[in-house]
Amino acid sequence: MKVKAIVMSIYEPSSGMLVSGEKNIIHRKHKFSKEFKKIYVYCPDTAKIVGELEVGGILYSDRDSIWEATSDGSCISKSRFYDYYNSEMAYAIKIKRAIKYEPPKEPLEIDPNFRAPQQFYYIN
Repeated sequence: MKVKAIVMSIYEPSSGMLVSGEKNIIHRKHKFSKEFKKIYVYCPDTAKIVGELEVGGILYSDRDSIWEATSDGSCISKSRFYDYYNSEMAYAIKIKRAIKYEPPKEPLEIDPNFRAPQQFYYIN
């Protein structure tokens, strides 16, 4: 099933690095159950939507292959990457394009039914 987007909770400094384009990979431990092409970045530090990301693809492989494919755009060290993944398999979201909102938006502007996500939630 395909949905329009997800709202993902990402703390600073990663949220700022993503919407500025400095970071273009989001590592995840679990598979998404639905397809999406856009991520709205909710920053819990400010309680605002700080930007949006266009998804270029989602990778799934063993963690060594994911590290090789994503280390340049992930902005994390190899040791931190391996500490994060305690299993052999890993997911990574490749970011195709980033848009930083200036000023950041109120969450209800993006989703009238907004609720602060623990990790993420789907929207249509």
